Amino acid sequence: MPRSHHATFGLETCMFSPHQMHPECSLRFAASAAMGALARQGSSLQSMLHEHGLGLVIVASEVDYEEEALTFFSGTEMTTEVRVSLRDDGRLLIFRARHSVPAGHAISIFVRARPVKLSGGAAMDAAPAAIEGALRACFAADEIEAGVPSRVLQSLIDGWVAGGDELGAGEHSFFIGRSDCELADQWQFVRLPSLVATARERVALSDARALSVSLKRPLRAFRGEYFRPMYLGDSGRIEFKAFRKEARTYFVYRVLGALVPGAPEDQRPVCAIAAEVF
Repeated sequence: MPRSHHATFGLETCMFSPHQMHPECSLRFAASAAMGALARQGSSLQSMLHEHGLGLVIVASEVDYEEEALTFFSGTEMTTEVRVSLRDDGRLLIFRARHSVPAGHAISIFVRARPVKLSGGAAMDAAPAAIEGALRACFAADEIEAGVPSRVLQSLIDGWVAGGDELGAGEHSFFIGRSDCELADQWQFVRLPSLVATARERVALSDARALSVSLKRPLRAFRGEYFRPMYLGDSGRIEFKAFRKEARTYFVYRVLGALVPGAPEDQRPVCAIAAEVF
């Protein structure tokens, strides 16, 4: 069995909505624990960057909530258990995390990251690469996995909404500020759940009654996949549609990036897709 690493975090009110822990916070704490686990396995992100010229680009993130939500009143602190593995071709790092409290309420996190070779420029631009040699040796045999796909979300969405009833749609413009960015002034992957939720909530609160279920119920699952970066100062747009199928409501998003000056609106690049399940 892959090695298991643990971290403990105190609970405070800013981590939670009235229903549950924010998905952005769930991803932030999972990422923190995962980077600690990676370091304890001998391949810290700092050493990957400085000694091997490798960075990590997030490809996909998943957040799944158990039926009984983890809330601020579930306990005073949570334990995060994380496992780190490598796809057998060396071209995908896999992080699996679980936040839990003694009462048993839990959130499961699954993040996939692509190793990239840095050019050495100030912008930290890079090309896809494989983890090999001494870095690969940091992973035990049972931490090497076969057949983990990079991207599955679009086919998953297609299955979710097939035959469902469309409830409504909306769009929302947004701006990437420095608080949305990481070290190289590229947007943080953890911000995606909050960006799309803001788009949904703005429409739902403007009297879109068919969408109000998303304000009344806890989130059951979040899925996101990332295709292109956005940068400090970029303006983007989020488009979404909502569907009901059986007992579930699905919100499906396209996150569109900044326009090239002079280009028409329909040429915004797709930077990410996402889905929420209620």
